[in-house]
Amino acid sequence: MDRQTIGLNQEQVLETRELLKAAFLLARALEIRTLVLQQNELIDLQLVGDLRSNERIIWASRDGREWPSFDPSKDILLRVPHAALNRIGQINIALFLAALNGLVGPEERVLALSGVAGSRRLDTLIISKPERDYPWLQHQKTGKAVSGHLARLLEIAFHLAHEGREGAPIGTIFVLGELERLSPYLRQLILNPLEGHAAADRSIHNPGISRDAPRIGCDGWRLRSQPYRYRRIGGHVH
Repeated sequence: MDRQTIGLNQEQVLETRELLKAAFLLARALEIRTLVLQQNELIDLQLVGDLRSNERIIWASRDGREWPSFDPSKDILLRVPHAALNRIGQINIALFLAALNGLVGPEERVLALSGVAGSRRLDTLIISKPERDYPWLQHQKTGKAVSGHLARLLEIAFHLAHEGREGAPIGTIFVLGELERLSPYLRQLILNPLEGHAAADRSIHNPGISRDAPRIGCDGWRLRSQPYRYRRIGGHVH
């Protein structure tokens, strides 16, 4: 018995190991080169190292922490939001974010393994092709420059949905579009806290403002080729 699995249900440990073995065999039979694994539910990371040959692995992780055997040449760490999602939901958000960030091609087949959040076991296998399974991507012609920003917006939204404000649920609308076209539908309820702040400080990739702004309420985003930033908060859409 491995030290990593002491105290765990050994039947579930065996199920996860056998599923992993079958997944790698299936991936090779179907010539699938990329696997998406839910890192937080996988205890025996060494087993993956023993099973893989030249497969590329995207690790969907809620904490985003690397581990000693992490190899940047073969491993990709994909930060996924904390959210109350079922098995399929967790796979969907991981695959969708991977596609949006350009980690998998729209026509690339991917094998993904998932499990119930917090269960420390994998029990679900899905084979996916992003463009086939996510229709929105069929109309996405702007490439990674836009996709990465939308992925960031999804991360912020899921984080806000998980945390709320002061322990209570909070509703926020994220409006994607040109502020000039949206202005007739926006009503400012308080003085805009972003007025006067530099454009770089209002970037959606700025951890500080992306943490604090949605908690006030966001009613407008400016979405052009670049940069992607908050424009107005503290209002409502009508």
